[in-house]
Amino acid sequence: MMMQMKVADHVQTVNLDNQMTLVNTESGVVARLNEMGGWVWSRLKQNASWDNAAKEAEEQFGVTEEILKQDIDTFLNQLVKIGILKPK
Repeated sequence: MMMQMKVADHVQTVNLDNQMTLVNTESGVVARLNEMGGWVWSRLKQNASWDNAAKEAEEQFGVTEEILKQDIDTFLNQLVKIGILKPK
C-alpha cells in the first residue's frame, strides 16, 4: 500500500511546451513530467485511490499493475525528495 501524499503549499503547476512542469517556488527545483508522470500527478490532485488508478493505468499504458505500482511509488518518493510532495 502506498503512503498518502499531498502537494506542498509552495508548488506551482505549469504547462511548458505541452509538458506538465512542477515548480518548487521555495527551492527553485523544477520537475518536468512525462505522459505517465502527468497522469499520476492528475490522479494525486484528485485524491485518487492508487489501487484503482493502477488498474486503470494498466489498460491505458499497457504496463502490468505490479510494475506500475512500483513505478508510482518511485515517482512519488522522488517528488518528496525534491520538496514537491509531502506525506499527509
